[in-house]
Amino acid sequence: METRGQMFTDDEDWLAYLRDVIARPDAHPEASGVPSGLAALEAAARGTGHAARLADAALSLLEAGTDAERAAVQELAVHAARDAVPRLRALLARPDLPADARVRCASELLVASREDPLGLAALREALAGPGDHRLALLGAARHLPEWPADWIRRTPPDDELLLALWKATPVPKRRAFVEAVVAAGADHHYALIAGARQLVRTGREQAAPLMKMLAPYLPDPTSGEIVVEAMVGSLRANRKDPHQAELAERLLHRHDIWPPKKPDGDA
Repeated sequence: METRGQMFTDDEDWLAYLRDVIARPDAHPEASGVPSGLAALEAAARGTGHAARLADAALSLLEAGTDAERAAVQELAVHAARDAVPRLRALLARPDLPADARVRCASELLVASREDPLGLAALREALAGPGDHRLALLGAARHLPEWPADWIRRTPPDDELLLALWKATPVPKRRAFVEAVVAAGADHHYALIAGARQLVRTGREQAAPLMKMLAPYLPDPTSGEIVVEAMVGSLRANRKDPHQAELAERLLHRHDIWPPKKPDGDA
């Protein structure tokens, strides 16, 4: 495997490599920053024989590494490691495991063992406790069978967080998620609308399903339906019929959902 000019042999000692990258990041330009550089290495290893061994090394650091080593590998997908399920269960049983690492281990355990009782209990415990619940909420969106239930009311009305939770929620539960956000109050409702508008600007195809779910809850339901239809029409407009796309964009501009066109000459 090769990434950014660095060759990794078939018998690469990933545990030693990770420790050296974390201890001497400047000596490893191929990692270009920890932990983001490690995530890039993980992506490069995906689908190769290195993936499971890299995950195994990362899990070993979670089990017996320093605080700095644990923090650096915490976002890696350790569920692919050898014997991941019993090892993650053992980690969750340790009282000294930091709260954020506990949530991450619970989420990884639930990827490896769906609806594992220890993983579910750890997420529920984290949500019920004090502190910032963002990481636990993302794990809950992906894995808790009762999601969204009443968990949305414990979520701050933050547009970026609510949008991230909508994306993390399994597709069959997304409409229930939107309904739970609206039921949580005006602050949550308008925060999700703001998140949806931002998604339109960055990923229009992703935004269409969310806007369709939000349409009945927009301040003017009739115009909301028009906006949704205009968006879908613009996305699906035949390239041979530019008038259809132009009309759709006019409607979206009118409702402050489509990003404004840049003046001629702007970069």
